[in-house]
Amino acid sequence: MLTSRDLDILEPRSNAGYLGLPLPSPRDAEITAVLGRAMNDGELVQLAELVRGPQTAVLRAFAERMASLAVRIGEPATLRGGLLSAAVVTAVPGVDGREVLLILPLLWHSARRLDLDPAAEFAATADVFPPAATALRQFAARKPEDQRIEAMGYVESTDDGGFRYGRTW
Repeated sequence: MLTSRDLDILEPRSNAGYLGLPLPSPRDAEITAVLGRAMNDGELVQLAELVRGPQTAVLRAFAERMASLAVRIGEPATLRGGLLSAAVVTAVPGVDGREVLLILPLLWHSARRLDLDPAAEFAATADVFPPAATALRQFAARKPEDQRIEAMGYVESTDDGGFRYGRTW
């Protein structure tokens, strides 16, 4: 059973600079483990209930990082972890789920880069985590120009390790 102590790794003060860390990082593995445990134990809804507002910034950063890492290493499971993280953010009580809209184009674009069907990936996550279904399906139904990474201020870029999304804002 997940507890709030399991989510200490999501505390913003412990994650200063996390978004810009080299890919992958030990924190990525820790967050992946918490998401995997919640999914395997059927506790995704409980996870969303335990996450506090400020912790969603770390989950969004994780989703952004996983979108880049998935392309870099060619691993669909990494993309799916990022998508699940974004989905959880949409269901955290008291948090404006629209904040995750900045990240969804990255995950959509990464699915395409991995030769996956992004609509199918979003639908699969919606099936696994129904509280996010509306947000994920609404994004999938957007016009193609509104699903582009540039629409949210991102571009394809690289860093010392390879592929990475860059912000234009």
